[in-house]
Amino acid sequence: MMQQHVLRHRLKKRKQSWLSSFWDVANAFPSMSHDTMDAVCREQLEDADAILMKQRHRRALVLLTTRNSEIILVSIGCGGMQGDGPMPDQFGQKYNELLDGWIEKTPAETAPAYITGRAALPEGPGPPVHVGIGGYADDTTRTSIITDPKNMSDISNKLDAEFDIALGKAKMKQNAGKKELMVHFQGPQANEYMQTVHTKQVAYKGTAKKQVRYLGGWPAIGGSNQQEVDMRIEASKVGWFTMGKMWSSNTVWCRSRLLIWRTICSCHSQKRHCEDKDVSRSSPSQ
Repeated sequence: MMQQHVLRHRLKKRKQSWLSSFWDVANAFPSMSHDTMDAVCREQLEDADAILMKQRHRRALVLLTTRNSEIILVSIGCGGMQGDGPMPDQFGQKYNELLDGWIEKTPAETAPAYITGRAALPEGPGPPVHVGIGGYADDTTRTSIITDPKNMSDISNKLDAEFDIALGKAKMKQNAGKKELMVHFQGPQANEYMQTVHTKQVAYKGTAKKQVRYLGGWPAIGGSNQQEVDMRIEASKVGWFTMGKMWSSNTVWCRSRLLIWRTICSCHSQKRHCEDKDVSRSSPSQ
């Protein structure tokens, strides 16, 4: 998140238009094909271990209870079990490979910058790294340069199309309904282009927003995090007065109190963010 925040700030200082897209993979862990997961096992493990690992997802069953209290065992068919220990590594290994292929297939001129390893290292500079890519698990974001504001929708649709192709190699799909994007234009017609994008006068997938929720934070077009800070401060006040004397109680473990505190602050600030978003949508000025 910090990398994306700094990148957008630097592009803005350079008077450069940019597009930040945020994707979500539909049913990420349960949707990856078993053939893809088998390939990860073969590539990373010895033959004997690979056989055992493949059995974890190939023979996984889901227990269902019917209305008549009958028990049914159903084969999952694809993906792995939610919470299964090896799944994050299996998924991440292949998903990162798909992202690497996706980067190679998209226009190089939209890449904001590349960085290499320190020249002082014994092995010399490392391979180029696309600093516009960020993500955690299946939540992926990408910031791209817009050389011509008129091509914003073409760039967005190109990224979407290539992302679909990359995911399709593992039998996965993006959750188009959850896709969001932020776009910032520079130049004399910046406001006009912004209005065009936010009123959907150009064709693109997803919803254009001035502020999005991503990995627990609320990145905004303007770059300021003041609204997020204010919401978290208010959430802290609400959490403190809601639970009353529990915070000073010696009968509740300190670790438990800290967990409750963080949960209250996160849930309340998220609720406030949704309320503010609903108000802004109904505002005549929008």
